[in-house]
Amino acid sequence: MVIPHQVGIIVDNIVPQSGVMTWNYIAPLAYFYLLDSILDGINRWVRAYMKASADFRLSALAFTHINKSIDQAKSLSTLVDEILFSVIPMLLDVAIAIGYIVYIFGVYTLLIVVYFMYCYMKVGRLSIVWANSKRRQWLNNSRKEAHTSTESFRLHTTVTMFDQVPYQCAQFKLYAMATMEGFLGFTIRFAVGQCSQDILSDLSLVFGCVLSIWQIVFGSNSIGSFVSFLSYWKNITRPIKRMMASYQTLIVASVDAEKILQTLRTEPSVADHGTEELIAGGGEIKFRNVDFSYNRKATFGTLKDATFTAEPLEKTALVGPTGSGKTTILRLILRLYDANKGSITVDGQELSSVPLSNLREVIGTVPQDPLLFNQFIEDNVRYGRPSATHEEVVEACTAAYIHEKIMSFQDGYQSMVGEGGVRLSGVERQRIAIARVLLMNARIVLLDEATSAVDTITEAHTQQALDKLTSRRTTIVVAHRLSTVAKADKIVVVNDGKIIEQGTHDWLLKQGGKYAKLWGKSQDLANAGQDMFVSDE
Repeated sequence: MVIPHQVGIIVDNIVPQSGVMTWNYIAPLAYFYLLDSILDGINRWVRAYMKASADFRLSALAFTHINKSIDQAKSLSTLVDEILFSVIPMLLDVAIAIGYIVYIFGVYTLLIVVYFMYCYMKVGRLSIVWANSKRRQWLNNSRKEAHTSTESFRLHTTVTMFDQVPYQCAQFKLYAMATMEGFLGFTIRFAVGQCSQDILSDLSLVFGCVLSIWQIVFGSNSIGSFVSFLSYWKNITRPIKRMMASYQTLIVASVDAEKILQTLRTEPSVADHGTEELIAGGGEIKFRNVDFSYNRKATFGTLKDATFTAEPLEKTALVGPTGSGKTTILRLILRLYDANKGSITVDGQELSSVPLSNLREVIGTVPQDPLLFNQFIEDNVRYGRPSATHEEVVEACTAAYIHEKIMSFQDGYQSMVGEGGVRLSGVERQRIAIARVLLMNARIVLLDEATSAVDTITEAHTQQALDKLTSRRTTIVVAHRLSTVAKADKIVVVNDGKIIEQGTHDWLLKQGGKYAKLWGKSQDLANAGQDMFVSDE
């Protein structure tokens, strides 16, 4: 900020046609310029470092919180960057420049500066608020456009089978047009605001110059002071413009970051406050008077006063119609949700008292429809235990009866599976999921409809893989085929969220209840060469 003042001193001390150079004034000016460049370079490096650090920390926070929103997290880091490295330094620059101008030109020039600052920032604030309504429209429709595009590619087969390509194109064009309208609306409104601010800046400079020249003409100031005024005016208006631009960037970034801010403010539905390490045991799971619903109005998948015990190292089968609450029981064991009432324990320990990571590392799950990462087959299997060797991966795949199939592929274990595993059949994805849990070597295994993707011919091999998986492990299995659970140590019959029967296969048949009726019907259909699914009941 001393550079303009030094320039004014040089101008005042120049004597035309004297042959004398004012080196004693020029040398400090060169020093000030050099120092300014060095400090500017340091500021740029510190700013870049802090911005990169903020990007990393906020992105990591967003990913940990909900496994997404990385780009929006970077918008949030822009807020920190602008405040630390733009707003605060510019406020200092403006304060110093105003001080010099008041000292040299008096209070009237100060009034011009203050009035200019007020009008400039007022117009800037109103214009960005006016423009942001269009930006919000632009961003919302841009997300819908991207979502429509992603869904269309992901569900390309469904779109093609139903001949809905024209419909999807129409939907995409609708959102793309709305996105363009929002973008153009924001750009035009923003440009109008910028133009209004530029006019104010030019008018303020004219008034300032008139006042400065008037003082020189009437002997109040020197010509050098006018040169200093022009430089100081730039030093005032430039930070004010940059500060207004920073303010507008903050407002725009706050709009861009609305989603991630909302996400970060959202409390997880399952609080991870457990501090007790899960004690090594047989894997006994107990439900005691458990009530649960996904929301107050939900009737699908709810549980009412559920009580049962999955004994250590035994297989417990959950049987019931679709929507009766079987899968909900597995989700509660994994603590994807917390029960509204009652108690769930593993080896006598309340689930809520155990850290989530500790709980889930002892539970292996084969979901109803396994989804794989678009990576190598070996990487997908190794996901169960990232430290596993190639030999251990092969051993797990062999036990899951998928090794030979993998070796029939051109790239073997280095074959890419496609998005979600689309390049593999349902049976192959199922067996890779089984291999992943085998590699994990969990002491509790949850199987959700684990043979639902397997036809009758291949079910035998899959069942052998499952037998290896469940051997010497506490297992809870959900299946629609009654034939797959007849050998379970305990069968729990779930209907409309209530456990209505439980016991061994033979004991339940003797009771003549719901399970006995289902079994009888399944046998009749088997004799007729058909499969019986509980959901068909």
